[in-house]
Amino acid sequence: MFEKNSPNMSKGPEINNSDYNSGIHCDVKNCVYHSEDHYCTLDRVSIGAVDSTNCSNSNETKCASFRARD
Repeated sequence: MFEKNSPNMSKGPEINNSDYNSGIHCDVKNCVYHSEDHYCTLDRVSIGAVDSTNCSNSNETKCASFRARD
């Protein structure tokens, strides 16, 4: 299922963007976990709600694992 083993969320800031999770597509280029191949380098991500826990469409969700690049 996974292309390569990727960094664990609990690891520090060292992120190898050549190792990615082929099951998590990502277009957010300014995230530290974004790979050049448009995948996430985390083993898993946390998805949250923008305003409530009862979302009716994807615009009401967010990736809670997002970390901005410096």
